[in-house]
Amino acid sequence: MTDIIMPMIEDKPSIKCLQSIRQNTADYRIVWVNGNNSKDARKSIMEEALNHSSRLTVWPSSRIGFIKSLNLGLKLALEINDIGSEYVVIQNNNTIVTDKWLKKIIECMDKDSKIMAAGPTTATKNLWQGWKRDIFRMTDTKEIPHMELLSDDQIERALTTQFKDNYWEVPMISSFCMVLRRKIFEEIGYIKEDCEIGSEDSDLCARIINKGYKCVFVPSSYVVH
Repeated sequence: MTDIIMPMIEDKPSIKCLQSIRQNTADYRIVWVNGNNSKDARKSIMEEALNHSSRLTVWPSSRIGFIKSLNLGLKLALEINDIGSEYVVIQNNNTIVTDKWLKKIIECMDKDSKIMAAGPTTATKNLWQGWKRDIFRMTDTKEIPHMELLSDDQIERALTTQFKDNYWEVPMISSFCMVLRRKIFEEIGYIKEDCEIGSEDSDLCARIINKGYKCVFVPSSYVVH
């Protein structure tokens, strides 16, 4: 089983994200850290969370921010309610996952014990992992034509056909969706809480690489962000 750590900062995206995980993921536990949600939103999110057979919820007494929420969820999953998960996912709540997204990443990580962090393709132009930006140039592969006309499910199938089970070693994986081996936290500690929002992922990956491990990009896995 894999723990998925998810701070719930926004309302409607949280419900859609949880629904997509339930529909497209096997053998997982949701670790939900409630953020800035209104009382009405909490009720709606909780109703969806109840559809997930394995879950943990954390209700901080005050707003603690994204990075502290991640660390709170990590500590709860890996120390307080440890189920022995080999892998843990850091996941933004405004993402939509597609078929076998997690299975594809874990299968790649299982090929090399030096891989400590891995991430999927996404759609945004703001991240290098976006198909709208750099992934075809970076992987030296031919662009998939007319991707902007495809549905998310069609894009997932096209990426799987194009990249199969290949992966590329990279200097950084974005924390919108990052899969990590749990044991890396025993070596480097949790996410640094003095990092600026948006730099926590590059700092974490730098510490992983400085320990002699690898971060990899798995382009066949697709998570919309």
